[in-house]
Amino acid sequence: MGESVELSGVRGAESDADALVLRLFRDEATRLVQMARWFVDDRTAAEDLVQEAFIKLSTSLHRIRDPDRAAAYLRAIVINLARDHNRRGLVSLRHRPPAQPDERSAEDHAGDHAETAEVLDALRRLPRRPVPE
Repeated sequence: MGESVELSGVRGAESDADALVLRLFRDEATRLVQMARWFVDDRTAAEDLVQEAFIKLSTSLHRIRDPDRAAAYLRAIVINLARDHNRRGLVSLRHRPPAQPDERSAEDHAGDHAETAEVLDALRRLPRRPVPE
């Protein structure tokens, strides 16, 4: 497969490009999702990134002069998308308002009261120290 995949509007070139994308999807999609998982911790996000990479590839096939390099080009797209994904996540974390603490339950309050009562009771049972004169 050393010929150029240029989309010049000719049906033959379009079908060659479609065949290339289908072959890449069949051969590379699973590995690309695994690779994307190294960058993002969520399988669904990794699958979405790979899907987006294939869309970007299909719209930029005219840039690929050597179809044998298309898989490497696709890997680069996935890595760049994963980096962008992580960068967006970090920015949103920086701009997220601080989380409000959850309201304490009645059980929490009762437990605190019981612990306080136990400590006070233990303190009352301690022997009194003589006061120095």
